[in-house]
Amino acid sequence: MELKSSYIATIDGSFNSPLKKYTDGWSMISDLEDRLEISEENMEEFINTLKTLNVPLAVNALTKGSGNKRRNIDSSDQPENKRARTTPKFDLTRELVDSAGGDLELANIKLIIPEGAISEGEQLVEISLGHVIRDAYDIQVSNKLESRISPIVTCRPSGMVFKKPCLLSFPHNAVNEEWWKFTVLVRDNSSGTWKRTDCDDQHNISVRKGRCYIETKYFSDFTLLGLIRNASFCKRSLNLGLFGKHIHPEAYLLKVRIWNGYDNKCSGVVDIQVSNKLESRISPIVTCRPSGMVFKKPCLLSFPHNAVNEEWWKFTVLVRDNSSGSWKRTDCDDQHNISVRKGRCYIETKYFSDFTLLGLIRNASFCKRSLNLGLFGKHIHPEAYLLKVRIWNGYDNKLVLEDENKLNEKKLAVYPSLFAMYKDIEVIIDNLDNGLKVEGDTKVVWKLEAPLLWFSNPSHEFQLKTESTSIQDLHAKISTTQGSGHIHERPLHTPLKTDH
Repeated sequence: MELKSSYIATIDGSFNSPLKKYTDGWSMISDLEDRLEISEENMEEFINTLKTLNVPLAVNALTKGSGNKRRNIDSSDQPENKRARTTPKFDLTRELVDSAGGDLELANIKLIIPEGAISEGEQLVEISLGHVIRDAYDIQVSNKLESRISPIVTCRPSGMVFKKPCLLSFPHNAVNEEWWKFTVLVRDNSSGTWKRTDCDDQHNISVRKGRCYIETKYFSDFTLLGLIRNASFCKRSLNLGLFGKHIHPEAYLLKVRIWNGYDNKCSGVVDIQVSNKLESRISPIVTCRPSGMVFKKPCLLSFPHNAVNEEWWKFTVLVRDNSSGSWKRTDCDDQHNISVRKGRCYIETKYFSDFTLLGLIRNASFCKRSLNLGLFGKHIHPEAYLLKVRIWNGYDNKLVLEDENKLNEKKLAVYPSLFAMYKDIEVIIDNLDNGLKVEGDTKVVWKLEAPLLWFSNPSHEFQLKTESTSIQDLHAKISTTQGSGHIHERPLHTPLKTDH
């Protein structure tokens, strides 16, 4: 990236205090990437900052994907399993450190930079310490008895070599440490691959009293794996929690979750209140920034919805108040600047915020929603396969694929345009072939009540078994029924990826 020195100085002044005085654009971008000021997660925000700073050449280079510094993870030319992956998101703390050293701490993760680790007279170094709060890393374990037992910790800058080792420590959740075999994973900064280091053979790594201690002269990403040596004594400290939400005035969705304590922090959930059980969100939640600016002319925002037979729906736009965070309802029938037609919502607005569309059923016989029906699964041993059926809104495609990818579940089939009414639904899988059975039967039925179909992205799991051979292929028929008729019926033929 060739940028004018004045542009580099402007960006330097916006992101650094004191100034770092970059010699060229590439060194600046590399530094900002190391500090996670630039990432796939916040690229649009970074570009908007450049636009505000009025540095058009930098904006042009980034929006065109110059070099390899910006990668579009939604690009259609990438393999499907790669597109489903998310970008890791970090929770970070930063501190400027000189030759006197310094300490950083975040979420019980600690980093000590000793005196003399940075040369005397060298300019201040910005040190970043953090952990992943949305995991997109593909961490390979050696076998089914090994698992990740700590957060994924990140230390930056990644290209610097310190004069003395720094001490990094972070918690793990293995109980009875003497019965575990520990391995530290360190991410190679150039290739992105993870390198395994057996803790038993290293004088600079130790695991004791619930923490992992690593002495290192260079920074990267670190995590700890634990291998069970004795299943009777090896335990993990986990959290058990209950979560829930009203899905309509007469029903409450209760979820029970078990998770690692180091995964406590996760992305927030937007709580959308509807007027009654016949109203639901029918579009993605769209965000436009910057939120504090008022434009001289209205901008036109449009986004898709999944309501079928629009004339039988009553539409309401929700706009988030940027001050209070609450949602304001706007009836689409009464607004000249809002229209809903041909599967899209159009909004003319002079200010930016968060927007979404609600739909209220006016006639239950004609109001339908376009949903996706999909099957996912994975081998749990050679003679058993876990089959999951999911129904979801099309605008949640990316979230659903990310969820399944994290669970290592293969996408077997996805059927779009399932036009469903607000009624109970049955999903039937029958004519199972190749000796496959579910609880001794070649037919399985999933009965789903209307509120769950309408207000959540429900799923149900079956365990396919065979007594004859390992499961290689799935041959069956899948159909859905609402009321007295089929709304979907198709044959299902798909190979099942085997782990053996």
